Amino acid sequence: LEDVRPAPLAADDFSAATAHYGHYELAYVPASRDESVAVLRAFLAAVAERVGEEVFDFAWSPSGARDLAERTHGLTAARFPVRYDGGTARTLRERLDEASARHGYTGDLEVRLGMAGRPLGTDEPSFTRVMVLERAPGEEASADPHTEIALLCLTDGPPTVFVRETAMGEDEALDFVERVEDLAMAALLRGDEPPAEAAGSARSADSGEATDSGEATDSAGPADSGARIGGGPGGPTV
Repeated sequence: LEDVRPAPLAADDFSAATAHYGHYELAYVPASRDESVAVLRAFLAAVAERVGEEVFDFAWSPSGARDLAERTHGLTAARFPVRYDGGTARTLRERLDEASARHGYTGDLEVRLGMAGRPLGTDEPSFTRVMVLERAPGEEASADPHTEIALLCLTDGPPTVFVRETAMGEDEALDFVERVEDLAMAALLRGDEPPAEAAGSARSADSGEATDSGEATDSAGPADSGARIGGGPGGPTV
């Protein structure tokens, strides 16, 4: 908690007129936990694009945390920060599982660290500005007062994105949800993208091989080079 990095999500001043959340169901129902995490990662990647920040903490509220908070009459937190840094879906799943296994923390800890919730508009952005909830059928799901964007992952239906009007207008929200769907489908079809450094190394290797090939062709002499370019009947064409 002492190293929390909230997403710098811009939002207008809160008022009764802008308290409404628009909710948008994604056009896809995950068939497994891995697919659900892929959708969650796509949602966070879209948030990262919007805020221009590759590393931030979001509020994670699994069913177990909500149930424990209810059984302890609110003594434990129903959501806790998890870091997103653009890593793979596997890395994100491991972080979610690790956070869930720790059963969160007592709500009093936020008070002692000066992170307890304050009236809207009177404090710096909280890690609960971006929230992800995981719920089973019939379970209650509610965001924190400071939550501007949330993803609700259901075990029996399509994920739903909630966007408060203070964060985005309707057109912006629709574009945001469409971006989430595009990223999710790309991840499900192609899997996690390779790291940029690895992709760059592969391109460099290919370039080196092409250069070596060109040098070998030049050293073969004009006659051999002409034979390769012509290709003869049925030969390769460009």
